[in-house]
Amino acid sequence: MFAAGYVENTPLRFHESESATQQIMVNLVSQVNLFGELYRCKRLAQDSSVVFVGSLLGPSIGRPAGLSYAASKAGLIGAIKVMALEAAKKGIRVNAVSPGMVETPMTESLTISSELLNKDKKRYPLGAKYLKQDEVTSIMKFLLDSESNAITGQNIVADRGFTLL
Repeated sequence: MFAAGYVENTPLRFHESESATQQIMVNLVSQVNLFGELYRCKRLAQDSSVVFVGSLLGPSIGRPAGLSYAASKAGLIGAIKVMALEAAKKGIRVNAVSPGMVETPMTESLTISSELLNKDKKRYPLGAKYLKQDEVTSIMKFLLDSESNAITGQNIVADRGFTLL
């Protein structure tokens, strides 16, 4: 499993190259480079599975002040499709799980207004609560298991129906 996440909410009018570069390096480049190095050095077993942690921001939705984070996560979802195609030669499956808001230290530290937070919570058809970490890891465990051997190059969205509305 590959997971990296760094977010710095910056309105477009305050967009800085340094912050954007840092988010793209952590959320996209570091993960792609690690996978590429493991693949190149034959450190990934034949018929194995790799799961990346994506995000709703970027490939599914946008959010004010989230330009660099959204771009980095959308890039990661695009990259897994290419990695899946190339790694398939060795039977290696590559997927991503893109959860909605998950209760983690990172989400606790976000500087989202309470108004926006309450608005978001009302948009969850399966309940106005954030995902627990074990709800996300159970999907990852499935993707890592041989029972999911027909799934590759996919982005599994786990968001309590948030992106349906």
